[in-house]
Amino acid sequence: MPDDDKDVASLWAEAQSFNELCQLRAQLIEGENFLEAESTPLIPYLAALNRAGLLTTCSQPGEDRGHSKQRAFVSGLASKEIAERIERLSLCSDLYIMTTPPGHHPNGCRMPVTISAIFSATHKTHYARGFSAPSSVFLAVSSPTS
Repeated sequence: MPDDDKDVASLWAEAQSFNELCQLRAQLIEGENFLEAESTPLIPYLAALNRAGLLTTCSQPGEDRGHSKQRAFVSGLASKEIAERIERLSLCSDLYIMTTPPGHHPNGCRMPVTISAIFSATHKTHYARGFSAPSSVFLAVSSPTS
């Protein structure tokens, strides 16, 4: 794995396909100090999602901190085929899943992911262009602390 940010940027720039980006993200996630400490339990799942074709861009575990609760979620980019397979999971799970085709919903999907007595933090998914303009994917558990 790369030793510093410059090496990571070089590897990222050299990727020739969307799949290569997904594989690189999986390697980075499994590397040291890439994620916040709270996300350590998510590492094998995030790496697997990336290897399966979902380029993860943001995630957090579900937590109940007493004064606040946060909903577990992951968002990312995927090909149309992978996005449709993920979307079908909502039919047989308690996941809230939203996919948007390339170029649609430029303001993204907004959903409260952290809730406290004084504020609600909302995650906004994004869409991207390049490598055949991937679809945006957002998955969240239905309960804020699951």
